Amino acid sequence: MKTARVAKLLFALAVLALMIGGCVKPKVPPVDEIAPPPKPAAEALAPPPEPVESVAPAAVQAPDAPSPDDVIAAYIEATGGEKAYRDNSDWHAKGTFAMPAMGLTAGFETWYQAPNRTYMLIESPALGRMESGSNGEVFWEKSMMTGARLKTGEEAAAAERETAFAKWLEWRGYYSDAVVTGRATVEDRECWTVVMTPEVGSPETHYFDVADGLLRKTDMAVETEMGRVTIEAFPGDYREQDGLTMSFSMRQVVMGMQEMTFTYDELSFQPQFPEGVFDLPEDVRILVTD
Repeated sequence: MKTARVAKLLFALAVLALMIGGCVKPKVPPVDEIAPPPKPAAEALAPPPEPVESVAPAAVQAPDAPSPDDVIAAYIEATGGEKAYRDNSDWHAKGTFAMPAMGLTAGFETWYQAPNRTYMLIESPALGRMESGSNGEVFWEKSMMTGARLKTGEEAAAAERETAFAKWLEWRGYYSDAVVTGRATVEDRECWTVVMTPEVGSPETHYFDVADGLLRKTDMAVETEMGRVTIEAFPGDYREQDGLTMSFSMRQVVMGMQEMTFTYDELSFQPQFPEGVFDLPEDVRILVTD
């Protein structure tokens, strides 16, 4: 059934985009002076046509560029430093996502507790109720159209990586390699291009603004139940809250053509969690024990 197939893909992309958008984004001084390293309704959204092997080719460090450690360290420090990350590691948000070409909008709510316990609910009149989460060990999703399923392999690794609020503090635990390949322009902003290779999965390219250090774009390929999908994610609408600068909106382009937008309407740190919010649903527990 095409609607069910599209619902699966849409939900996977929505979950990923919300995780990307939930990352802290820094309010930073210029990083172009960092010293270089000493050594160099659903028919409009069709399932992806062909698998994509990688978002980025094999990359090498540009000799005139700062090291990835320097770029990421500046990003963290300008945000408020490690303590600010740790002090605001748990959060709750509500917002809206939309697919303008389809005339589709839906509300979402998400809870996060460090290091990787999550629960997300998306409700749409067109696609129904969709949930995703992790109890810290098992990553899962379910919807009225598709039922419950577990995330495994590359998909689970990507979910763990993208839901880690402290990913930038501990990036070497998630990525086996990172290089700054040079500069690129993103929406009229000159950016450092940082290509990061995860322990499991395809390389990702993160574009950090040379002038203010903000993350302007992420290119990645993700494994979904419907196959491998390429995504360009553009965070925006940066606002300061509780000592951190957050991206309150995300524009996402899927397979180079389908556009989705995500907006946070409410966000709070260190919330009181509803009892059992991170527990596995009964139908998910059954899959775990099978």
